[in-house]
Amino acid sequence: LMVNMGASYYHGSERRRIESRVAFSNADGGGFGRPKKIVLPESIVTGWDWLWRVTWHDGAAWGCVQQVPENVERSLHLVRSQDGIRYEHVTALRVDSPAETTLRFLPDDTMIAMARRTGSSPSGWIGLAEPPYTDWHFRPANKAFGGPNLIRLPNGDWLAGSRAYDERPYTTVLWKLDLHTARFEELLTLPSGGDTSYPGFAIDEEANRLLVSYYSGHEGKPAIYLATLRLDRVQAAP
Repeated sequence: LMVNMGASYYHGSERRRIESRVAFSNADGGGFGRPKKIVLPESIVTGWDWLWRVTWHDGAAWGCVQQVPENVERSLHLVRSQDGIRYEHVTALRVDSPAETTLRFLPDDTMIAMARRTGSSPSGWIGLAEPPYTDWHFRPANKAFGGPNLIRLPNGDWLAGSRAYDERPYTTVLWKLDLHTARFEELLTLPSGGDTSYPGFAIDEEANRLLVSYYSGHEGKPAIYLATLRLDRVQAAP
C-alpha cells in the first residue's frame, strides 16, 4: 500500500511551506515504513507544492502537483514517477485557480483529469489528453467539486463523487458523468452534511458491490463512513 501525505511547516501559527511525503506498507499491509520526502523537479519547486493524489497506470505513477503560494496565482503540473518517490515533469496544466485533481485512464490510454477550482467561479473542469499527455482539452463542468474522485464502472459508465455545493449544508454526492460534455447527473446523496467529502471507490463485481468511503460531520463531529451500494443498481441508473 502507498500513502501520499501533505507536509506543512509552521512557525507558530504561520505556515511557511508545503511539501509532500509518501509511505509504503509491508507486503501484508500490516505496517508502514517511515514517510519519505517526494522529490519533484527543481524547475517547478516553489516551496508550496502538494502532490495530492497519485494514479498508477502501466507501471508509472501519475499525479498533479497543485502549487498554492500565498498571494500568488495558483498553478498545476502533471508529473510521473517509476517509484512513487522521484518525479519528472510532464507539462503544466492550464487550469484557472486549480486545486485537487484526480487522474484516470480510458482503455485506449487517454488520460482524464477531474480538476477542482477555487475563486469567484469555482465550477470544476474535466480534461482529456492522449499520450504523451502534453496537449490537454478542458471543458467546464456543471458542478463545483471538493475532493473529486471518479471511477469507471464495469459497463463503461463513469461514476464521480465529491462535495456538492448546490445547497447548504453541503453533502457528499455521487454523479453519473458524461466525459465528453462534462455534465454531471446526480445519482445519490450519501448520509452526510457540513464538513464532508473525499469519497474513495472500490468495485467488487463478484459480490455485486460498490464500496464508497467518505468523511462527514453530520452526526456531530467529523468521522469516516463506509457505504455499500448494489453495483447492478448503480449501473442501471440513467
